[in-house]
Amino acid sequence: MTTLFTIHLTINMPNDDRRTRQLLNFYFVDMPADVNEIAYHMCGDDAAVQARKFAKLTRKRADVWSSEKGGMDIFALLSVLGEDSTFIQQVFAKYMEGFSGCLERASGRYFSPSSFPPGISLEPGDWKAEIHKEQHTEK
Repeated sequence: MTTLFTIHLTINMPNDDRRTRQLLNFYFVDMPADVNEIAYHMCGDDAAVQARKFAKLTRKRADVWSSEKGGMDIFALLSVLGEDSTFIQQVFAKYMEGFSGCLERASGRYFSPSSFPPGISLEPGDWKAEIHKEQHTEK
């Protein structure tokens, strides 16, 4: 039986650059695919296992704004069907290990090399993924 979980993902970026903000707004569409790919690999590249442990990831909302400290704050609200919150937390921890790489790949899709200078840091500061179990369950 799988349970519906919501994820409140909060990421702090140390810089507040206009191009990074644009990149993030474009990237929010790709975010679920990157997280799903990590979950798939963590499930031993087995779609049946992933269907039980991490299925139907949906981005419900994503926002980016300037923080009081001069950087940017990112918030993403997602939902996923899974068996337990521990595995979901592990998936997001692995995703955040490679978050800057995801943004670097996305910058190549959305910007020409000259319009997105390589000197802009895409490394996140701190982050937090709060996993909340919902009442809905599926068999």
